Amino acid sequence: MPLESDFNAIFRKQHLGAVRYAQSQYGLEPDAADQIVSNAFLSLYEVMSLGERIQHINTWLRKNIRARYIDWLRQERHIRRLRPLNRAGLDVNTLGITHTDFETIDIAEAVQLAIQHLDQNEQDVVNFVLIAGHNVLEAANKFGITSRTMERRISTVKRRLRVTLKTLIS
Repeated sequence: MPLESDFNAIFRKQHLGAVRYAQSQYGLEPDAADQIVSNAFLSLYEVMSLGERIQHINTWLRKNIRARYIDWLRQERHIRRLRPLNRAGLDVNTLGITHTDFETIDIAEAVQLAIQHLDQNEQDVVNFVLIAGHNVLEAANKFGITSRTMERRISTVKRRLRVTLKTLIS
């Protein structure tokens, strides 16, 4: 049990300082800093369980926190690039978009192009419901149709956007 006791001692001694370091060095919110530092400590445990001896724990933790921060930034960038799709009510999994697709296309541009492929009435629905965030009843009243008809129209628009985006992405 020396591994667990050694690790627990390091964790108790270093964790709070490491979280504060991540917050001040990288301007992170407390939850994000704690998540990144926790991942760094998981790596530390894995390294220690392999029997590797780390001479300078503080230096090792700071380097690992930096690497975890860079991973976190990449993930945040990935999430930000998905926001236009989410606002349009589209599920990335149904579009078949992979992580490598984000390197070659600009999602916001693809969504705009897909919207431009819709007819004017469908574009109005996208702008009013999917982008501006109005509910079905408000949209039905604005367009002078029943809420059920508006629900069908929204489904149709989403389906057409998915098809168009698949074509644009592939």
